[in-house]
Amino acid sequence: SADLGLFEPMLELLQLSHTSVRRGQDSEKPDLDGVSFAVPAGHLMAIVGPVGCGNGELLSMLSGQSQADRGALLWRGLDVAKRQIPANDIGYVPADDNCVHDLLSVKENIVSAMFLRVAGVSKQDALHKANHLLSGLGMENIGREKAGTLSLAMRRRLKLAVALVSDPALILCEGLTDGLDARSEREIIALLKFVAQDHPSRAVIHATRSLSNLPAYDSVVILHEGRVCFHGPARAVTHYFTV
Repeated sequence: SADLGLFEPMLELLQLSHTSVRRGQDSEKPDLDGVSFAVPAGHLMAIVGPVGCGNGELLSMLSGQSQADRGALLWRGLDVAKRQIPANDIGYVPADDNCVHDLLSVKENIVSAMFLRVAGVSKQDALHKANHLLSGLGMENIGREKAGTLSLAMRRRLKLAVALVSDPALILCEGLTDGLDARSEREIIALLKFVAQDHPSRAVIHATRSLSNLPAYDSVVILHEGRVCFHGPARAVTHYFTV
């Protein structure tokens, strides 16, 4: 794992806090409470925690869908409250499958996403980009298959490909390996590592509940009730918690 102190962070969170108003509750409980960490370029980070730990709200803020009540979010040194991260700099892989169209082929899904997200792209450029993504993500042999017929693991790869059509600098993934068999999970994490290093300035953040492949990540953030209770190299997790 890289020493985070040696690199200028692409993304920096400074005491981010957010509280949601929930029905039927007398007292408010923060979703995020003073969350701080930094992510350098070429980095693959796992954000781990149980249901309700705050990782969903954190991804929502990073993707620009919500804003913090307090604290700052810096993108390449600039506060996103004053200057938002450009939309095409963010590739978001949601937990649901709404970004995949079952009746389209794998390649057609990628090409249609390209036309939707990238202005002025030609059909030839879109096809070239789709072929590049299919090859890079190990899907070159299934480009013509309908998305609705794919295995769960290949469907997850397609969702990642759709998020990559605009060459984003920040990739946010939610539960991309959850529910996969052990081999498929290892392969997806290896692809995320490849994606992080395939761009001169890109960072990948994966929010997951799986603990089985943490050493494959460059760093790990563990959230508990909206607070960071660990941030560091994956190899230090077991020692830190004495487990």
